[in-house]
Amino acid sequence: MKPEFKIEGTLASSHWGTYRVCTNAGRVVALKGFEKDEDPSPIGQGIVDVLDGPTRIKSPMAQ
Repeated sequence: MKPEFKIEGTLASSHWGTYRVCTNAGRVVALKGFEKDEDPSPIGQGIVDVLDGPTRIKSPMAQ
């Protein structure tokens, strides 16, 4: 069963472009290319993959 996506009105921008944020149960599940961008970069999807990745530092670290 495909999850239903809620497309937020808020845009997210990065070095690679501007995207619309798709969420499911409050979590980011996809970034869709901004509709006015004629050639959105597919790199945006990689951002979603690392949001909760095992190597992500989730709080400030100090030694």
